[in-house]
Amino acid sequence: MKRAIAVVMVIVTFTRLEAQTIPLHIDGTYMGDRTQKVEGVCGLSPDGVVVRCDMHNGLRQWRVTAITFSIATTEDAPGKAKANMYKQDVTIDPLQTQTVIIRLGMRLPKNHWAWHMAGADGTCVDPEGCQ
Repeated sequence: MKRAIAVVMVIVTFTRLEAQTIPLHIDGTYMGDRTQKVEGVCGLSPDGVVVRCDMHNGLRQWRVTAITFSIATTEDAPGKAKANMYKQDVTIDPLQTQTVIIRLGMRLPKNHWAWHMAGADGTCVDPEGCQ
């Protein structure tokens, strides 16, 4: 009695999603739909060397993979604030919030600093594509 052996080959194709700059206005709203926004709140550690931010991805079509923060001292003369840029890798799925820890490499004065989101990168998670 002979036995037949069946061989099944499964070929899986992986599509690599490349991160790209998400088109955002300066206030974090999405250029394709101003009702969607990347936003958050940040606080300074008591010793002034770490900024902790809770960032919310309010974009329905994008997974945020990196956020660039501008963090500045504000105790200098107006117009002369010193700002440093920090790009933090994250994975924030649509409509989710994540804590981001930024180690500054310097000490910020407790009441004389400011931050804003200078940009974000991400991958489109919408099968129809992102605008």
